[in-house]
Amino acid sequence: MHTESLIMIVLGIILFLVALINASIIFKKEARDYLNRKIELAKHHLIIIFSSTLLTYLVGMILLLSRSKIFHILMIISSVILGLSLIYIEISTFWTLIKDEHLPSLSRDFLNTLLYVSILWIIFERINLSWLEIAIVSTLFTIVIFIYAGSFLKYYKVFDVIISPIDLSPITISTRLFSLFMGVHLSATELYPAVFRGFIVLGYLILLYSFYSVHTDIKKLST
Repeated sequence: MHTESLIMIVLGIILFLVALINASIIFKKEARDYLNRKIELAKHHLIIIFSSTLLTYLVGMILLLSRSKIFHILMIISSVILGLSLIYIEISTFWTLIKDEHLPSLSRDFLNTLLYVSILWIIFERINLSWLEIAIVSTLFTIVIFIYAGSFLKYYKVFDVIISPIDLSPITISTRLFSLFMGVHLSATELYPAVFRGFIVLGYLILLYSFYSVHTDIKKLST
């Protein structure tokens, strides 16, 4: 096994485990309500997700068009950066929750998530998504996150005068799921390429939907 593959697998396992612990906390409503008020943390995480996914997208698109060995190496580097960025987001979220005494616990939603990941793994082993399909989904995601970033910054500026904050739970939950799926994605890169492609598409689709959902809520607030 190549060194870069081993690095990706280790990163994927760490990311999956940390996101799993966070998911066990965030499925509780009081934890999500608490994070809704942590607007600075949300802004910080948005910048990180925006920057790391945009970098991965740009390198991936150039690689898809050029098939260059240099960009293949850059793709590995950008994937590592994305993995490290998500690990940082998950650890900082965990620390924020633990400081306010929101602790991990088993719940039906949490156990269902584990079951769904297992079922999806089996399904994706039998579905061979193309790189073109991945490119289409990641392009849609990049467009939506650009739109959401603009609306979120407007929300951020008026947050202190809002009586009832916007519910950011869709993004809070979907970020955990995205991290879980990206953890599987990184771990499966070398050994299970079909699973690798399936989870990256699903992760982008879930984030895309949640970003758009919260964006529409913010638009309603300003009308």
